[in-house]
Amino acid sequence: MARIPLNQLTAAGTINIGYTKASDIDGKAHGSHLAQNSGDSMFWAGHNAQNKLTVFNMPENSNNFAWRDIDINSYSNADYSSKTPTGTNWLQGSNGFGLENIQGAMRVPILGLCDPNLGCAADELWFAWAAAKDTSKSRPQPYVEVVHLDSQNFTLKKQLHIWNSSYAFAYPAFARNSNGEIGVAVAVGGGDREAHTSVGFMGDFQVWALSNSDSSISRYGDYLTIRRASPNEKLFSAVGYGIRTGTGFDPHYVLFGRYCDVNPGDPSCEVIVK
Repeated sequence: MARIPLNQLTAAGTINIGYTKASDIDGKAHGSHLAQNSGDSMFWAGHNAQNKLTVFNMPENSNNFAWRDIDINSYSNADYSSKTPTGTNWLQGSNGFGLENIQGAMRVPILGLCDPNLGCAADELWFAWAAAKDTSKSRPQPYVEVVHLDSQNFTLKKQLHIWNSSYAFAYPAFARNSNGEIGVAVAVGGGDREAHTSVGFMGDFQVWALSNSDSSISRYGDYLTIRRASPNEKLFSAVGYGIRTGTGFDPHYVLFGRYCDVNPGDPSCEVIVK
Protein backbone atom coordinates (compact mmCIF):
# COMPACT_ATOMS: atom_id res chain seq x y z
CA MET A 1 0.00 0.00 0.00
CA ALA A 2 1.42 3.36 -1.05
CA ARG A 3 0.51 6.89 0.06
CA ILE A 4 1.23 10.23 -1.67
CA PRO A 5 0.45 13.61 0.02
CA LEU A 6 -2.27 15.51 -1.87
CA ASN A 7 -0.49 18.85 -1.39
CA GLN A 8 2.54 17.47 -3.25
CA LEU A 9 0.34 16.36 -6.14
CA THR A 10 -1.29 19.80 -6.19
CA ALA A 11 2.11 21.50 -6.35
CA ALA A 12 3.03 19.37 -9.40
CA GLY A 13 6.61 19.08 -8.22
CA THR A 14 8.51 16.47 -6.25
CA ILE A 15 6.36 13.80 -4.64
CA ASN A 16 7.31 11.48 -1.81
CA ILE A 17 5.73 8.03 -1.77
CA GLY A 18 5.37 6.25 1.55
CA TYR A 19 4.71 2.53 1.35
CA THR A 20 4.26 -0.50 3.55
CA LYS A 21 6.74 -3.34 3.85
CA ALA A 22 5.83 -5.83 1.13
CA SER A 23 6.63 -8.91 3.20
CA ASP A 24 4.09 -7.79 5.84
CA ILE A 25 1.34 -7.74 3.21
CA ASP A 26 2.15 -10.41 0.64
CA GLY A 27 0.43 -13.70 1.27
CA LYS A 28 -2.27 -11.99 3.30
CA ALA A 29 -3.66 -8.96 1.50
CA HIS A 30 -2.01 -9.28 -1.92
CA GLY A 31 -4.56 -8.24 -4.54
CA SER A 32 -6.99 -6.72 -2.02
CA HIS A 33 -8.44 -3.23 -2.38
CA LEU A 34 -8.23 -0.25 -0.03
CA ALA A 35 -11.33 0.86 1.88
CA GLN A 36 -13.51 3.61 0.39
CA ASN A 37 -14.75 6.53 2.53
CA SER A 38 -12.03 5.65 5.02
CA GLY A 39 -11.92 8.95 6.96
CA ASP A 40 -8.97 9.47 9.30
CA SER A 41 -7.38 6.04 8.78
CA MET A 42 -6.88 3.74 5.80
CA PHE A 43 -8.00 0.11 6.15
CA TRP A 44 -7.45 -3.01 4.08
CA ALA A 45 -7.61 -6.74 4.75
CA GLY A 46 -6.71 -10.22 3.54
CA HIS A 47 -7.28 -13.84 4.45
CA ASN A 48 -5.03 -15.58 6.92
CA ALA A 49 -7.22 -18.71 6.78
CA GLN A 50 -10.75 -19.59 5.69
CA ASN A 51 -11.99 -18.55 9.12
CA LYS A 52 -9.67 -15.63 9.80
CA LEU A 53 -9.07 -12.14 8.37
CA THR A 54 -5.93 -10.09 8.77
CA VAL A 55 -7.05 -6.45 9.00
CA PHE A 56 -4.55 -3.64 8.44
CA ASN A 57 -4.87 0.05 9.23
CA MET A 58 -2.71 3.14 8.82
CA PRO A 59 -3.84 6.46 10.41
CA GLU A 60 -3.61 9.60 8.30
CA ASN A 61 -1.50 11.30 10.97
CA SER A 62 1.02 8.47 11.27
CA ASN A 63 3.67 6.75 9.19
CA ASN A 64 3.11 3.47 11.02
CA PHE A 65 0.65 0.73 10.15
CA ALA A 66 -0.66 -2.13 12.24
CA TRP A 67 -2.51 -5.40 11.74
CA ARG A 68 -4.39 -8.04 13.69
CA ASP A 69 -6.14 -11.36 13.01
CA ILE A 70 -9.94 -11.50 13.32
CA ASP A 71 -11.99 -14.69 13.63
CA ILE A 72 -14.88 -14.96 11.15
CA ASN A 73 -17.34 -17.64 10.11
CA SER A 74 -15.60 -20.11 7.80
CA TYR A 75 -16.23 -20.09 4.03
CA SER A 76 -15.38 -22.52 1.22
CA ASN A 77 -12.86 -21.88 -1.56
CA ALA A 78 -13.07 -25.35 -3.15
CA ASP A 79 -15.35 -24.96 -6.19
CA TYR A 80 -15.84 -21.64 -7.96
CA SER A 81 -17.29 -23.15 -11.14
CA SER A 82 -20.35 -21.43 -12.62
CA LYS A 83 -21.56 -22.13 -16.16
CA THR A 84 -23.53 -19.62 -18.22
CA PRO A 85 -26.25 -20.51 -20.79
CA THR A 86 -23.57 -20.76 -23.52
CA GLY A 87 -21.73 -23.38 -21.45
CA THR A 88 -18.82 -21.17 -20.34
CA ASN A 89 -17.37 -21.48 -16.84
CA TRP A 90 -16.99 -17.73 -16.48
CA LEU A 91 -14.96 -17.88 -13.24
CA GLN A 92 -12.52 -20.55 -14.41
CA GLY A 93 -9.75 -18.33 -15.75
CA SER A 94 -9.23 -16.46 -12.47
CA ASN A 95 -7.60 -19.52 -10.89
CA GLY A 96 -8.65 -18.19 -7.51
CA PHE A 97 -6.86 -14.84 -7.84
CA GLY A 98 -9.26 -11.98 -7.43
CA LEU A 99 -12.12 -14.12 -6.23
CA GLU A 100 -10.89 -14.49 -2.64
CA ASN A 101 -9.12 -11.13 -2.63
CA ILE A 102 -11.03 -8.62 -0.54
CA GLN A 103 -12.13 -6.21 -3.24
CA GLY A 104 -15.16 -4.85 -1.44
CA ALA A 105 -13.88 -2.58 1.36
CA MET A 106 -15.47 0.44 2.99
CA ARG A 107 -15.84 2.34 6.26
CA VAL A 108 -19.48 2.91 7.24
CA PRO A 109 -20.59 5.40 9.92
CA ILE A 110 -23.29 4.18 12.28
CA LEU A 111 -24.10 7.42 14.10
CA GLY A 112 -24.24 10.18 11.50
CA LEU A 113 -21.54 11.11 9.02
CA CYS A 114 -17.85 11.05 9.90
CA ASP A 115 -16.26 14.36 10.79
CA PRO A 116 -13.38 14.89 8.30
CA ASN A 117 -11.09 16.04 11.12
CA LEU A 118 -12.23 13.94 14.06
CA GLY A 119 -13.09 10.68 12.32
CA CYS A 120 -16.04 8.49 13.28
CA ALA A 121 -17.21 7.92 16.85
CA ALA A 122 -19.04 4.71 16.01
CA ASP A 123 -18.65 2.97 12.68
CA GLU A 124 -18.09 -0.32 10.91
CA LEU A 125 -15.61 -1.72 8.42
CA TRP A 126 -17.16 -3.73 5.62
CA PHE A 127 -15.04 -6.29 3.78
CA ALA A 128 -16.34 -8.56 1.00
CA TRP A 129 -15.03 -11.32 -1.30
CA ALA A 130 -16.30 -14.23 -3.38
CA ALA A 131 -16.83 -17.59 -1.68
CA ALA A 132 -17.17 -20.93 -3.45
CA LYS A 133 -20.22 -23.17 -3.67
CA ASP A 134 -21.19 -24.55 -0.29
CA THR A 135 -24.00 -27.11 0.02
CA SER A 136 -23.74 -26.99 3.81
CA LYS A 137 -24.96 -23.38 3.60
CA SER A 138 -27.44 -24.06 0.77
CA ARG A 139 -25.29 -22.06 -1.64
CA PRO A 140 -25.30 -23.96 -4.98
CA GLN A 141 -23.50 -21.11 -6.79
CA PRO A 142 -20.46 -19.03 -5.81
CA TYR A 143 -21.57 -16.04 -3.75
CA VAL A 144 -20.24 -12.99 -1.89
CA GLU A 145 -19.35 -13.02 1.81
CA VAL A 146 -19.67 -9.66 3.61
CA VAL A 147 -18.36 -9.04 7.12
CA HIS A 148 -19.05 -6.04 9.34
CA LEU A 149 -16.36 -5.25 11.90
CA ASP A 150 -16.24 -2.65 14.64
CA SER A 151 -13.62 -0.17 13.42
CA GLN A 152 -12.46 0.63 16.95
CA ASN A 153 -11.86 -2.84 18.41
CA PHE A 154 -12.08 -4.89 15.18
CA THR A 155 -14.59 -7.39 16.57
CA LEU A 156 -16.96 -9.20 14.21
CA LYS A 157 -20.44 -7.65 14.36
CA LYS A 158 -22.19 -9.36 11.45
CA GLN A 159 -21.51 -11.70 8.51
CA LEU A 160 -23.98 -11.90 5.63
CA HIS A 161 -24.21 -13.14 2.03
CA ILE A 162 -25.02 -11.72 -1.39
CA TRP A 163 -26.34 -14.78 -3.16
CA ASN A 164 -28.87 -16.42 -5.45
CA SER A 165 -29.58 -20.11 -5.94
CA SER A 166 -29.64 -19.78 -9.76
CA TYR A 167 -26.54 -17.70 -10.56
CA ALA A 168 -23.22 -16.63 -9.09
CA PHE A 169 -21.97 -13.35 -7.62
CA ALA A 170 -18.29 -12.34 -7.47
CA TYR A 171 -15.91 -9.33 -7.42
CA PRO A 172 -17.89 -6.98 -5.11
CA ALA A 173 -17.17 -3.27 -4.71
CA PHE A 174 -18.78 -0.74 -2.34
CA ALA A 175 -19.15 3.02 -1.96
CA ARG A 176 -21.27 5.32 0.22
CA ASN A 177 -23.25 8.34 -1.01
CA SER A 178 -23.97 11.56 0.87
CA ASN A 179 -27.29 10.10 2.10
CA GLY A 180 -25.35 7.37 3.87
CA GLU A 181 -26.66 4.67 1.54
CA ILE A 182 -24.33 1.91 0.34
CA GLY A 183 -23.97 1.28 -3.38
CA VAL A 184 -22.64 -2.03 -4.68
CA ALA A 185 -21.18 -3.19 -7.99
CA VAL A 186 -20.88 -6.92 -8.48
CA ALA A 187 -20.20 -9.46 -11.23
CA VAL A 188 -23.11 -11.78 -12.03
CA GLY A 189 -23.27 -14.92 -14.17
CA GLY A 190 -24.24 -18.58 -14.40
CA GLY A 191 -27.61 -20.26 -14.67
CA ASP A 192 -29.65 -18.17 -17.10
CA ARG A 193 -27.24 -15.19 -17.07
CA GLU A 194 -24.16 -14.54 -19.19
CA ALA A 195 -21.35 -12.80 -17.27
CA HIS A 196 -21.92 -9.10 -16.68
CA THR A 197 -21.66 -6.34 -14.06
CA SER A 198 -24.70 -5.21 -12.08
CA VAL A 199 -25.18 -2.30 -9.67
CA GLY A 200 -27.64 -1.47 -6.91
CA PHE A 201 -28.17 -0.45 -3.30
CA MET A 202 -27.36 -2.72 -0.37
CA GLY A 203 -30.61 -3.60 1.33
CA ASP A 204 -32.78 -3.33 -1.81
CA PHE A 205 -32.19 -7.00 -2.69
CA GLN A 206 -32.12 -6.11 -6.38
CA VAL A 207 -29.36 -5.19 -8.82
CA TRP A 208 -29.45 -3.73 -12.33
CA ALA A 209 -27.36 -4.97 -15.27
CA LEU A 210 -24.96 -2.56 -16.95
CA SER A 211 -24.96 -4.47 -20.24
CA ASN A 212 -26.93 -7.06 -22.16
CA SER A 213 -24.34 -9.85 -22.41
CA ASP A 214 -25.09 -12.62 -24.90
CA SER A 215 -21.89 -14.63 -24.37
CA SER A 216 -19.10 -15.13 -21.82
CA ILE A 217 -15.40 -15.92 -21.60
CA SER A 218 -13.63 -18.01 -18.96
CA ARG A 219 -11.94 -15.04 -17.29
CA TYR A 220 -13.88 -12.18 -15.73
CA GLY A 221 -13.43 -9.64 -12.96
CA ASP A 222 -11.12 -6.79 -14.03
CA TYR A 223 -12.02 -3.14 -13.64
CA LEU A 224 -15.22 -3.31 -11.60
CA THR A 225 -15.45 -0.10 -9.58
CA ILE A 226 -18.01 2.13 -7.88
CA ARG A 227 -17.60 5.63 -6.44
CA ARG A 228 -19.69 8.44 -5.03
CA ALA A 229 -20.64 10.66 -7.97
CA SER A 230 -20.08 14.41 -8.31
CA PRO A 231 -21.49 17.05 -8.23
CA ASN A 232 -24.65 15.23 -7.04
CA GLU A 233 -23.12 13.13 -4.28
CA LYS A 234 -26.40 11.33 -3.63
CA LEU A 235 -25.68 9.35 -6.81
CA PHE A 236 -23.09 6.71 -7.68
CA SER A 237 -20.87 6.21 -10.71
CA ALA A 238 -19.68 2.74 -11.66
CA VAL A 239 -17.66 0.94 -14.30
CA GLY A 240 -18.19 -2.63 -15.46
CA TYR A 241 -18.65 -4.68 -18.59
CA GLY A 242 -20.41 -7.50 -20.37
CA ILE A 243 -19.47 -9.78 -23.26
CA ARG A 244 -21.03 -9.50 -26.74
CA THR A 245 -20.71 -11.98 -29.59
CA GLY A 246 -18.56 -10.60 -32.37
CA THR A 247 -17.39 -7.53 -30.45
CA GLY A 248 -15.98 -9.08 -27.26
CA PHE A 249 -15.75 -6.79 -24.24
CA ASP A 250 -18.65 -4.37 -23.82
CA PRO A 251 -17.50 -1.78 -21.23
CA HIS A 252 -19.95 0.64 -19.62
CA TYR A 253 -19.77 3.68 -17.37
CA VAL A 254 -23.03 4.35 -15.54
CA LEU A 255 -24.46 6.97 -13.25
CA PHE A 256 -27.18 5.63 -10.98
CA GLY A 257 -29.25 6.55 -7.96
CA ARG A 258 -32.78 7.07 -6.76
CA TYR A 259 -35.27 9.05 -8.84
CA CYS A 260 -36.14 11.31 -5.89
CA ASP A 261 -32.46 12.33 -5.56
CA VAL A 262 -32.45 13.54 -9.17
CA ASN A 263 -35.91 15.10 -8.99
CA PRO A 264 -36.33 16.51 -5.45
CA GLY A 265 -39.90 16.49 -4.22
CA ASP A 266 -40.98 13.59 -6.41
CA PRO A 267 -42.40 10.77 -4.26
CA SER A 268 -40.85 8.02 -6.38
CA CYS A 269 -37.53 6.69 -5.09
CA GLU A 270 -37.05 3.92 -7.62
CA VAL A 271 -33.52 3.30 -8.88
CA ILE A 272 -32.54 4.83 -12.23
CA VAL A 273 -29.46 3.82 -14.21
CA LYS A 274 -28.00 5.81 -17.12
